[in-house]
Amino acid sequence: CPRCDQLLGTDLSCPACQVSYPVHEGVPWLVADPKATRFEWKNRWQMALRDLEKRQQDSRDALQRAQSAAANTRLTSLAEGYASQHRALKLLLSDLGLAGGADLTTYLALKTRLPTQMGLMAYEANVFRDWCWGAKENAAALKAITDALPEGGGSEGCLVLGAGAGRLAYDMHQQGLSRLTTALELNPYLTTLTRQLADGDTVQLVEFPLAPDSGAHSALQRTLAAPARAREGFEVVLADVMRPPFAASSFDLILTPWLVDVINGDTGDLLGLINRLLRPGG
Repeated sequence: CPRCDQLLGTDLSCPACQVSYPVHEGVPWLVADPKATRFEWKNRWQMALRDLEKRQQDSRDALQRAQSAAANTRLTSLAEGYASQHRALKLLLSDLGLAGGADLTTYLALKTRLPTQMGLMAYEANVFRDWCWGAKENAAALKAITDALPEGGGSEGCLVLGAGAGRLAYDMHQQGLSRLTTALELNPYLTTLTRQLADGDTVQLVEFPLAPDSGAHSALQRTLAAPARAREGFEVVLADVMRPPFAASSFDLILTPWLVDVINGDTGDLLGLINRLLRPGG
């Protein structure tokens, strides 16, 4: 239990706290206050949708003033891309869309307990790197891990803290480096994607390159897919890395990819948590 550290029941309920932890889109939400966390992420989802609507309208307004064919092509690509991404995001995270909309200013004014820099789409580029065009970088990341492990060293239980879009955790699991691999991440956009792709689904999203090679490529329709369905034993959990919902000595391998340099708070606290979760010799 992320509140009291007691063992949860098989239905993810804690008798001591009288809290039942929900499962959304196949991902357990093991955070101290799942209702508040869901409400906060729902607001950020709505804010992302409003932002896409505004960008689409701005592009269409600019189209009315476009004075060249190149500008017309670029703005048309963007407007259509924002509209398509809006539809895709609504579909992907429909399980969180419980509240009515509000204007963008209202959502920007919200105060939340989530890290302020953690927007829903903050790591969107990583999604496409992981599941679309980043094969070389993904392979290099996996090699860095395999080279660091003892020869012939696999694990019974591996925890990836701050798993992002999940490709490294997936690749490790597919490589047979762990019997049970748990990808832990706090962003539901990333956990939902990871779970769906690992289950063999394909997802359509739009990428907006920072430096498109042409105006027509300002918004690119992408098909995201894993090479194969994940082997049995690949789990995705939505949780706070500083309150990981696991008993002491649960894992013999823990990875912190792209985490230590961005996490808020004292690194020593994180290392203490990791040491508690590691089995002797892990």
